[in-house]
Amino acid sequence: MVPILETDYATLTLDQERDVLKLVWKMDCTSETYRFIYENVLDLFNKTKIKFYVADIRKLVMVAPSDRIWLQEDVIPKLFDMGLLKIAAIVDGDVYIQRHIAHINKAIEDAKPIKQFGNLDEALKWFAG
Repeated sequence: MVPILETDYATLTLDQERDVLKLVWKMDCTSETYRFIYENVLDLFNKTKIKFYVADIRKLVMVAPSDRIWLQEDVIPKLFDMGLLKIAAIVDGDVYIQRHIAHINKAIEDAKPIKQFGNLDEALKWFAG
């Protein structure tokens, strides 16, 4: 994977061979940083037309409700409008993050597929299937 963006909070990499953009959150961040990272995700998708997106959110413990709503109502629909086919979220057993993903899934369940996985390999197999 080719590194695209590296911050103290997150790493964004591109795997052109598999057509996957991967975002790995390293720790919690401010709302401003959260939105900055996702603006970069949108910009990269707009330039590359990648088909699959995976977000490893195991270390992202808290997300403000306003940021979650912005992600589900603004960012995710734009990604699918740009041609994204699937989103995978890498999560652990954290109840808060599972609830965060459940809110996003419920909001767009009729639109496009988003699934949770315990590791990257499972997500990549789903993308390939």
